[in-house]
Amino acid sequence: MVGRVALVSLGVLLLEHCSTVTLTRYTQQRADVTRASPTVAVLLTELLKMCFSVGLELTSLFGIGSASSPRKLHAAVCLRQWDTMRLAVPSLLYTLQNNLIFVALAHLEVVTFQVLYQAKLLITAVLSVIFLGHRLTAMQWAALLMLTIGVVAVELSNSEEVPQAKRSRRNVQQDTFTLGVGTVSAFAAALLSSTAGIYFEVIVKAKELDAPSLWTRNVQLGLFSIPLAFGGVLVAGACVRHQRVMGNVATLAGEHGDARRLPSRYACLSDVKRKPTIAADYC
Repeated sequence: MVGRVALVSLGVLLLEHCSTVTLTRYTQQRADVTRASPTVAVLLTELLKMCFSVGLELTSLFGIGSASSPRKLHAAVCLRQWDTMRLAVPSLLYTLQNNLIFVALAHLEVVTFQVLYQAKLLITAVLSVIFLGHRLTAMQWAALLMLTIGVVAVELSNSEEVPQAKRSRRNVQQDTFTLGVGTVSAFAAALLSSTAGIYFEVIVKAKELDAPSLWTRNVQLGLFSIPLAFGGVLVAGACVRHQRVMGNVATLAGEHGDARRLPSRYACLSDVKRKPTIAADYC
């Protein structure tokens, strides 16, 4: 029974990861419709995770739930305050990681992102050796070395994909900037994912007399990740409103030919419609 559940879980994880990356990239690079807000998507994801975690903690769905009681869940989450507070760190890291994944996929192709994001395997391996005392075999280290070589090769091939002489200077700068933002975001997401994963594993594997279940741990994570994700939505909304105001100012200045008379922070926005900023795109 355990083996079958493990295989089904692995299959679901593979399907979830591949479909999530593909669909996220599709929503972030479509030009014919309004781009979906990454912060709202992250918030909705956290809300769904909280609902599933509570449901699986209180039921025994397909043998993977804990079939606990609401009173026990309340005691584990609310009465063990220090234990719950420890989950604030991975909650913050996971929330930032999820937002960075959207930014990375808005700038990179799916295959490129997948390869770069796999750097988290190398980071996780190093952190597990340092903090968990894991020992890796020579074969595992060799596999990690090959992964590193593959990541470097993909990065180099992307930088030389289009001959520089065949493109204008502006296009070269734009493509370089786009590739740079995507690459940094992918690596940052990998680092945050690895760090949060190791931190969470240390907490889960700690020897406790009455250790909470995995679903309870996910509920504890959600208590912090949901407010953090909601805060991201508020910040993104403020960015969008600010960008609209600046765009209106620049448009009026351009229509009246007074762009040069505006303060520099406004005058530089006279071509905002032609060169949208990062804040407008990803907030």
